[in-house]
Amino acid sequence: MLTREAGDFRSASRRRPRGSKNISRCCWPRPESWPCSGTTLPIASRTASLMPVCFGPTARANQPSTACRNSSTSIGPAPDQPLRRGVAEHSMTSDSTEPRPVRPVILGTAGHIDHGKTSLVRRLTGINTDRLPEEKARGISIDLGFAHFHASEFEFGVVDVPGHERFVRNMVAGATGIDLALLVVAADAGVMPQTIEHLEIMDLLGVATGVVAITKVDLVDPELVELVRLEIADRVAGTFLAGAAVIAVSSTTGAGCAELVEALVATARRASATPPLSLFRLPIDRVFTIAGHGTVVTGTVVSGSVRPGDTLELLPARQSVRVRGVQHHGQTTASGGSSQRCAINLAAVKADEVFRGNELATPEYLRPARRLLVRMRCLSSAPAPLKDRAVYRLHLGTDEVLARVIVKGRPVAPGEVGYAELRLARPVTAAWGQRFILRRASPATTVGGGVILDPGVSPRTRLTDLSLAAEGRQSAEPIDRLDTFLAGLDGVPVSPLEAAWNVGVPVEAYAGLVAQLRDRGSLARLSGGERLVHRGRLDSLAELMLAKMRGEISRR
Repeated sequence: MLTREAGDFRSASRRRPRGSKNISRCCWPRPESWPCSGTTLPIASRTASLMPVCFGPTARANQPSTACRNSSTSIGPAPDQPLRRGVAEHSMTSDSTEPRPVRPVILGTAGHIDHGKTSLVRRLTGINTDRLPEEKARGISIDLGFAHFHASEFEFGVVDVPGHERFVRNMVAGATGIDLALLVVAADAGVMPQTIEHLEIMDLLGVATGVVAITKVDLVDPELVELVRLEIADRVAGTFLAGAAVIAVSSTTGAGCAELVEALVATARRASATPPLSLFRLPIDRVFTIAGHGTVVTGTVVSGSVRPGDTLELLPARQSVRVRGVQHHGQTTASGGSSQRCAINLAAVKADEVFRGNELATPEYLRPARRLLVRMRCLSSAPAPLKDRAVYRLHLGTDEVLARVIVKGRPVAPGEVGYAELRLARPVTAAWGQRFILRRASPATTVGGGVILDPGVSPRTRLTDLSLAAEGRQSAEPIDRLDTFLAGLDGVPVSPLEAAWNVGVPVEAYAGLVAQLRDRGSLARLSGGERLVHRGRLDSLAELMLAKMRGEISRR
């Protein structure tokens, strides 16, 4: 079994700690050496593939291959140059020592098995993301793989997902937090079943943009490449990839890879960056231990930032943990932020107490729940409607749990949208606006997905009341969502963290929005008290009191 060079947060000059090769629950490969790229591609500082590269002694950087030093177009290792192990950090194509602003972007692959996703990532980054012995023996990706590269002002963190239908659950976990999609279609095969399913999953998860790569073009005639291009255009019509750049590439020769990187940069520049909440949140996709340092978790930071010394909450256990150190792409860093892959060394928790699907978050921000109000869409390709009380597999963040769908009225037919309540087999961690996927257990197919409108439905709430609240909770305006949320409470104020969890209101804006609601008459202060109450709540309580009084009078 492959092991990577162990490390720590203490010193990059120390020897490997005794026993550090015994890394439990992890078999990451050590990072690859970096070949160089010509001046046509502003790619720099490509380092390690997986987070973290090491938590300690750093290996000496390897030199780029001669084949690539003299090339102005190739990316990644030359076909006859095998990847070398070791930490490499080589600045390419930049004569200036001035630091450039870097915008992190998470790039996720998608596509059918054996269409060349991992080979393309290796060509672009110099990193082989297949880390498990079984993956190397079978020649297919089974679990998530990670790499990264710099291009222009962007730092692309690459999440390489498995393409086999049996491992779609791992693919969905890796798709969490993706900013850009890279849909891979082989020129010698065309669009296949998992090509379509991965595209549908990315669409349901709200991925806004991406690029399509036609791989293995060196194996077919140019006429066949054009036919595949037409097939792709037909399949992506009506999805987020409609009109996306389609680049023909060869991972063997490197042809088209420069154009692909340019297309990724151009697409990233056009993408609208929505400012995330300031509250920290990281869905965990990997857990392992390093001798002498304890538990390390990795994931994509969805929002907020984290620094050594911070206290976070491990969910759904609601356990307080302390951050001992943070790494980003194998380098110890003072902080990790949104759209970055981070490895976090935790204190006060054992590795066997943490699992994929758990989350790290700002304390008191998120709360575990077993009932969710959702707006869901049934895929047009679904074999049957989403029926009342049917059980599906819910994929939420990096978590997976059985969920019973409660639909008021008729089922949600293929191609339609409706409201539902999800009742879960165990508590999960969700937040307003979070996307999810629903899959059938057998046969394992994706049937739909949607967005969370209420991440913590009270057991006393009726489905009729939930349906009435759904409209206000999906408003694009935070003040309207807050108005709907407060109308169902007995009093105000509530915690700004609670408002952020329930309806996605930024913590910094909460006090101002409450003041606006009071100014326009939505909130009233009770006589002699400091508590504000929503006028809608007062009206409903008054009607309830009148109804009880009438009933009492009629009985007398």
